[in-house]
Amino acid sequence: MIDLSILLLLNALLIWGFYFSCHFEGYEGFDLISNSDKRLFTKPKNRMILYWVRYRWRLGNHLAKPVYLCTICMSSLHGLIPFFTYYGFSGKTFIYFPFYVLTLAGLNAALMYKVFND
Repeated sequence: MIDLSILLLLNALLIWGFYFSCHFEGYEGFDLISNSDKRLFTKPKNRMILYWVRYRWRLGNHLAKPVYLCTICMSSLHGLIPFFTYYGFSGKTFIYFPFYVLTLAGLNAALMYKVFND
């Protein structure tokens, strides 16, 4: 049980680290989802190390949320590798994975609303 709690905490910190490393301060009225031509020629200000993931990828709102836009939604995609790397692939792990994702999403929601206020 302790190892599951540590895995959940480390996975949540991994998600928040990826979320913040994709951050940048763009232009006024800049739409991340549109196909704006000014993206190709100018760079945003105050950018983090992985800003290009959020800046260049045009995934659309539904696909971008689990990749880099929403920490709660990122639990489903970014929880795959740590969970199955630690617990392996067996019948029980596929049963436990949805509960792991729900718990990770709840932890990310608690962090978002209580700690980071994002």
